[in-house]
Amino acid sequence: MATTQRESDGGPGLFVTAFDAFRSSPSNIILAMGVVLFVIGALVLRVGVLAAILGVWGCALILLAVSIRTAVWWIRR
Repeated sequence: MATTQRESDGGPGLFVTAFDAFRSSPSNIILAMGVVLFVIGALVLRVGVLAAILGVWGCALILLAVSIRTAVWWIRR
């Protein structure tokens, strides 16, 4: 039975590279926080004042992140 081995180039993997690119942008972090808050409020808690507050804050953070990305895109254009 023959086995094959791939040579490792020693560089970071695809996941590490994508995570570093995600982490380097403040708007991506704000977007992720908004999505997490929205999911917790709308899908996990579903009912109550806390669910509504988390849902609204999540939507607000998502809109803020999209606005930041749009402003940066507009300035660089």
